[in-house]
Amino acid sequence: MRNKSSAVRIVFILILILTIAGFHQPKGALADEADALKAALNYISTNHYSRNNLIEKLKFDGFTNEEAEYAVSNIYVDWYQMAADTAADYLATSDYSYNGLIRRLESSTDGFTHEEAVFGADTAGKDVDWTEMAARRAAFYLKSSSFSETGLIKQLESEIVGFTHEQAVKGVEIAAADIDWNEIAVKRAEALLITGAYSEEGLIRQLESDSVGFTHDQALYAVSVVGEDRDWNKVAVERAKAYLQVTAVTRLELIEYLESEGFTSDQAIFGADNCGASWSDMLEVFSNNLDNLFPIRALEEKFTTPMQSLYSDIGSSTAVQTSNQDGIRTLSLFANSDKVHDNNLVTRISSGQMQNFMFTMDVTVNDVFPAGSAGCYVGYINDLAAAKHEEESTLVLLMADGKGVGFYKKTQSEDSGTFTRIWDGISDKYTLSIVRFTGQTYAYVDGVYAGQFQDTNAGPFQLIYGNSVMANGDDAVCSFDNLAVKKVNN
Repeated sequence: MRNKSSAVRIVFILILILTIAGFHQPKGALADEADALKAALNYISTNHYSRNNLIEKLKFDGFTNEEAEYAVSNIYVDWYQMAADTAADYLATSDYSYNGLIRRLESSTDGFTHEEAVFGADTAGKDVDWTEMAARRAAFYLKSSSFSETGLIKQLESEIVGFTHEQAVKGVEIAAADIDWNEIAVKRAEALLITGAYSEEGLIRQLESDSVGFTHDQALYAVSVVGEDRDWNKVAVERAKAYLQVTAVTRLELIEYLESEGFTSDQAIFGADNCGASWSDMLEVFSNNLDNLFPIRALEEKFTTPMQSLYSDIGSSTAVQTSNQDGIRTLSLFANSDKVHDNNLVTRISSGQMQNFMFTMDVTVNDVFPAGSAGCYVGYINDLAAAKHEEESTLVLLMADGKGVGFYKKTQSEDSGTFTRIWDGISDKYTLSIVRFTGQTYAYVDGVYAGQFQDTNAGPFQLIYGNSVMANGDDAVCSFDNLAVKKVNN
């Protein structure tokens, strides 16, 4: 009856306004203003508009802002009643909370002022059972989505929906009287597995998270059902593939990531080894993109007087001893155990303006004093720092000893640098490779990607390799062979 009465009243007002407009056109009105006035009257005779939205509608039809303002200012409309009628239409077709209805009326879609929206919600909603509305909205959510009981209550009382906590709780209680929350948890678990590769443990954590809200028992039940015929090794593979699409990691880092996501150690290893990552091919890709073989001076086949030396160029008789045994050339560098500075002995390869390069060297750890306390390295340094003999504060090195390989970086702002073990395993022979390319330094051990550092320093750079001498006098003796250097045109 209310809507019929409103319609009759609007028709009566329209007839009256049209009569007034037809015979009492405001003085000075232009033809376009008169057309805008007639369009505005036509719109409000068939739909409910706020003042702002009616102006926007007229402007959309091609009237200027001044013409639209003129038209809306010269019609006789109760905007508060318009808000009430709009609210009544919404309540007849949708399940709104009181606050949600006000927010809708205030939205850009409807454009009523806050005072008009409040009046509209109060008028249209004076006889509304808001708890019943909450129950109807809850039932809709349960049909369309897999909410937990807690999650559904949170959704109903969220800012965008707007029911009070009491209305939300009671609404869920009414709507879910016959609901089996275990089965809802199963549906949610199935949906999660469609969009993401979860481990068993990760899926349980997600189901009982604050954002989802199932109980622990409900989550356990759901995972037991969806996981009955699921191959979690294959899921680990899919998770590994997804992770590799967004970040570059080593095999060990990928395994650690998968374990942190709840996969077992065996599942994580299977995922890393079957995700399609060509760990051994990555160095070849870099090598193929570094075009020009770097011209270095040929190494002498034999030096007669091996001696210790600081900051020597490659091929210096005071820096290295070489031997040729069974056709394999070995360069042995001897560190000075009397010194107490890091990297006291450096062999340097210089090529002017070198910025991007690949540097590969076979390293054999012959001896370490004390055992395991020092090692060998390949790396690079900024030319300017090298000229000042500042290697100890500007190095980027790939370090090797009998316990494994680590990435070591120092900058002028760091006293002790940073060291990250990236390759574990008892060995005394490694092929160490460093690739510097577009601000990143990549490390490879035996042809397999092991880790990387960001390096935004400007070159040119010199390549270095040698034995490390630690601050306490620890020493190492290593052999170097099969030096290979490539670079990009700079």
